[in-house]
Amino acid sequence: MAAGNGEAAGVAAAEGKGKGVVPAAEKAVSQAVEKVVSSAAEKVLAGAEEREKESGRMIHLRSSDGKSYDVTEASARLSKFIAKMIDDNCADPYVPLPNVDYKTLVADTIKGKTPEEIREAYNIVNDLSRDEEEEIRRENAWAFE
Repeated sequence: MAAGNGEAAGVAAAEGKGKGVVPAAEKAVSQAVEKVVSSAAEKVLAGAEEREKESGRMIHLRSSDGKSYDVTEASARLSKFIAKMIDDNCADPYVPLPNVDYKTLVADTIKGKTPEEIREAYNIVNDLSRDEEEEIRRENAWAFE
């Protein structure tokens, strides 16, 4: 008897007698597709906004001695600390760096200097043996050109 009822329901649906079943299924599928498309669109827009935010925006870093240094947002985000400040909207008009003086505020002070000059400028003790140093120079020859 159960098989007969199932067949009858199938025939009724095929003949259009169970009209509420097909439109309800179509509506559910339509809503599911709309949700997926909407979610994907939100992700694409969020990614575009993030890329736009990082592309050319300059971040102003303020050292402990009150001097400012401008860097691109992409460069600033290399620091997890600064990236967090940017994300928390704490970078406007500048990111305060109370533990960093201007001289230390990064690559320009060592640009073009030899490792020996950098060690001397920052009082860094060379704890590498001659063999270790030569190996590092061979492995990273591009950095010493």
